[in-house]
Amino acid sequence: MTPDLEVDETLAFPAAMREIVASNPAKYAALKTDVASQSTEDGLVEAGLLKLRNEPQPGGDAAVRSLFSGMASGKPDYAQMSDEVAKRIKDGLDLFQTDMSKAGEAESVKFTGVGPAGLDNYELKTATSTVRFAVYLGADGKIVVANFGPPQPLPSLP
Repeated sequence: MTPDLEVDETLAFPAAMREIVASNPAKYAALKTDVASQSTEDGLVEAGLLKLRNEPQPGGDAAVRSLFSGMASGKPDYAQMSDEVAKRIKDGLDLFQTDMSKAGEAESVKFTGVGPAGLDNYELKTATSTVRFAVYLGADGKIVVANFGPPQPLPSLP
């Protein structure tokens, strides 16, 4: 079997980890320089790549709440977002505002786990709906990745 990427055998593990971590752009960007500069296998770099989180990033719930309320009001705080996320929100703001404003005000934000791509998953509830968010914050606390769906109506009680 031929490997997808041919590298010196001493760099095989770091190269494989680079490919795996590449599915998480924010984490990959932060680690790329460290891993690329390695001329031999480095256990500390490998350990950093393999470290899995199961707790939310500090400030994630506040970032989700702010993103939701900003989209609902039509006035997101773009300073809390990376340029890429800010552009995406600006480009879709009319649609996002229409959807999010129908849900009403946020009542709670609950962390539901870290997804396979390393994003923190949250469930935001309003009086009438649930909105799912997945975010990743950069070292500066800005939202560098944000995924979300439209508000889903809460099930009606019989």
